[in-house]
Amino acid sequence: MCFLSQCMSFFSTAPLVMLAMLVQPKVMVLADWTVEQWEVESLKASEWQVSEQAQLGVALSAFQELLQVHQAIGNLGDIAFVNLRLGDIYQQLDEFERSLNCYHQALGHYQTTQDWLMSAKVLSHIGKAHERQGWLTGALNYYEQALAKLSQNPNSLSEATTVSHLATLIEDMF
Repeated sequence: MCFLSQCMSFFSTAPLVMLAMLVQPKVMVLADWTVEQWEVESLKASEWQVSEQAQLGVALSAFQELLQVHQAIGNLGDIAFVNLRLGDIYQQLDEFERSLNCYHQALGHYQTTQDWLMSAKVLSHIGKAHERQGWLTGALNYYEQALAKLSQNPNSLSEATTVSHLATLIEDMF
């Protein structure tokens, strides 16, 4: 197998190894790696990915239990916040329908209570979910809604984050 084929195979299945190599203090000479070294590093990356999935699974279970507790108590603000976090977890698990469902539940609460800052934050998360799905027009719509909400209650960090998402989206569109 030629070096370029090894690189292509390795980096397509092990992006975390590439990241680790970039931040590792020592210099790795990739051209000198044997096929066995590539395979070992690829297996390590697979283990890291499994570990990340397991951590997301634990987080998902914990937040689902927390949601049940807050629903039993009737604490609507905490229910909305937990739904926002569940949406983030589902998005990382590539379960976009569930992610959007959680985001919209959170958004409904924040709009009802006129919490414009949190509404803007959720709208920005919904926009990001749409962008990850390739639904660029929908993403643009949600980012614009988030900016409109932020104008009602300016917050420079949230506004900067949303503008950054918008800029990236516009760059991707063209």
